[in-house]
Amino acid sequence: MVASATPRVFPRMEGRYVFKHAVQRFTEVIGEALTACGYTAADLDVLIPHQANLRISQLVALGFDLPEDKVVNNIQRYGNTTAASIGLALYEAVDSGRVRDGALVCLAAFGAGFTWGSVLIRW
Repeated sequence: MVASATPRVFPRMEGRYVFKHAVQRFTEVIGEALTACGYTAADLDVLIPHQANLRISQLVALGFDLPEDKVVNNIQRYGNTTAASIGLALYEAVDSGRVRDGALVCLAAFGAGFTWGSVLIRW
């Protein structure tokens, strides 16, 4: 008797849904962190979002009225480096002088399994 093969599964992503959900969740968790710590978006010196999609980062920044120079984006150079993207972007921001002593930095992520979070760091 021959054992039957396990059926193959082909995951599929609903791109538009994921995009909208990511923008919404990024905005929510950044806003929650700011509120919980008594800050507003105007207090942020640097936002370093997960580098999944440049347009997502741009829309989140627009929603907080953050100028482009306060948002670190390197996806144009490296693509989506998944879990390493925030670390790489933070390193570049520190190395280039965009993150200085006393800066209020927000790290925000949206990732696999539809998980998201943010943190504020007083550098």
